[in-house]
Amino acid sequence: MKIFEHDFLINFDNIKKDGKLSEISLLNFLINIAGMHSDTVGYGLKDIPKTDITFLLIAWKVKIFERPSCLEKIHIKTWANAFYKVTCTREFEVYNQEGKLIAIASTKWAMIKVSTHTLTKIDHEIMDAYQNIDKKVFQGEIEKLSEPEKIDNSFSYKIQRRDIDTNNHVNNLKYLEIGMESIPEEIYENFSYTNLEVMYKNECKLGYEIICNFSKISEDESYVVIRSKDLSKLHCIIKFSK
Repeated sequence: MKIFEHDFLINFDNIKKDGKLSEISLLNFLINIAGMHSDTVGYGLKDIPKTDITFLLIAWKVKIFERPSCLEKIHIKTWANAFYKVTCTREFEVYNQEGKLIAIASTKWAMIKVSTHTLTKIDHEIMDAYQNIDKKVFQGEIEKLSEPEKIDNSFSYKIQRRDIDTNNHVNNLKYLEIGMESIPEEIYENFSYTNLEVMYKNECKLGYEIICNFSKISEDESYVVIRSKDLSKLHCIIKFSK
């Protein structure tokens, strides 16, 4: 099975106040289908007691062409694209119920040995299970993000139990949710973007205190940088652009 496909129904808890699919819900659908694909090839969540490995998401690149409405269905395709020593890439295409391409995404993952929480080599058995396809939705690799020099607004936060996932650290999408709180209300009310890039650097755990710094570079580009309270550790950089 090279390409894994699945339909999702957009429910009321998946939409923004305009009635359209929220970006966070879209990314959650992508994470879910990635997990479903891994389950079918023997490297899913249920297989961890046997395999002792899991994949950690370390970077996103997403482009949204159109956001569907509540109670519409979307069809998502995903496939493994390339394997390296300890990392791999996964691609996504999202279609509306009329078959129109409405979003694309590329992701980068690192393989972790669960018992030691250390990086581990991706062997040929894993590569053969996923049967990677030499097809990218974007040209080139996911680029490394850099911190902007200026800061327009800051928001402090202490990691709560509700933010923690099965790997015992902050869920990937929680960084986006928390980071959005740093956007000033007068900007947030009209905040729109079609491109989203996220780079994860260091994990956050329960009780960590973080600072989210928002920077508006131009009308078409903004950033959120998440650091430890003492600013010594970079956790995540998020880039929004039109």
